Amino acid sequence: MVKLNAREQGDLVRLLTKIYNEIKEIELEHGIIAGEGDFRPRIDYFHDAVRAFTSKNPQDSERGGRLSVELLSYDVSCLRHIVGTPTALIKSAAKALSPHTHPIQRDSKLPVPVAPRRPERHAREKLSELYTHYAILFSALLKAPSDNNYQSRIEDLNAAYEELAEFAQKAEAAEKKGTIESLETSLVLIDDPELRRKIQQIIARKQTPKAKKLETIRQETRQAQERIDREIAVIESAHLAYGMAQLGIYEDGKDVVKQLAQRGMNLVGKFVEASLAQTRHDLGR
Repeated sequence: MVKLNAREQGDLVRLLTKIYNEIKEIELEHGIIAGEGDFRPRIDYFHDAVRAFTSKNPQDSERGGRLSVELLSYDVSCLRHIVGTPTALIKSAAKALSPHTHPIQRDSKLPVPVAPRRPERHAREKLSELYTHYAILFSALLKAPSDNNYQSRIEDLNAAYEELAEFAQKAEAAEKKGTIESLETSLVLIDDPELRRKIQQIIARKQTPKAKKLETIRQETRQAQERIDREIAVIESAHLAYGMAQLGIYEDGKDVVKQLAQRGMNLVGKFVEASLAQTRHDLGR
C-alpha cells in the first residue's frame, strides 16, 4: 500500500477539511445536525475521526476510542448511506456507538437547533457529491488506523485467551492434586484485573470446599473465554463491514478518483487506489 509522508498526509487532511467545510456550510443552513445531544452539523461527527487521526492520542485507538474499528466501520457505512440519502439521520446508531462517555455540549457559537428545512434538490445533489468525495478520502485515510486497531486488538485477545487456557490447565492440575493454593502463583496468567480479583476472592473463601472453589473458578474462566470469543467476533465483523462499505463507496463514486487525477492530485488518487487494492486483498483471504 502507498504510504504518505507527513507532508502528503497533511495535504490529504487539508483536502478532507476543505470538503468538510463545504458540507458544514450546507448543513448549517438546513439545520442538519448529528443528533443525540450533539447539535453540531452532522459532518462534525465524522470529522471527529479525522481530528483524532491527526491528534495521535493513543486513547483514541483503544477499545471504544474514536479510531476503534467498530466506530470507523460505523462511519464508513453511514457515509455510504448518506451519499445515496443526503438528509439521512444517523442518531440512532450514533447513540449506541457514541465514542464519548459524556454528553456533547452545544457550542454557544452555533445557532440553536431548529426543525430541519428540507434542502432543495440542488442542495441535496451538492451534498451527495461532496459526501462522495469525503467518503472516498475518509475511508482511504482511515483504513490503516482501522486495520491497526483490528490487528492489535485481535492479537491481544488471542493472547489473553491462550493465557486463560493455560490457567485452566493449572486449575485442572490443582484439582487432581486436591490443592488450590498453587493457583495463587498462576494468577499472573490472567490479564483481566477484575477476573483476577474475583478468583483471588474465591480462593480466599474459608468456608467453601476446595472442590466447589475449583468448579467456580472453572466457570469463571470459561465465561471469560466466551466473552473474548464474542469480542473477537464483533471486531472481525466490524473489520469486514469496513472493507465492504469502502468498496461500496468507491463503486458508487469511482469517477471521483479520475477527477482527482485531472485536478493534479495524482498522489491522492494513487493512495485511494492502493487502499482499495489492499481492502480487496483483505476481503479475498
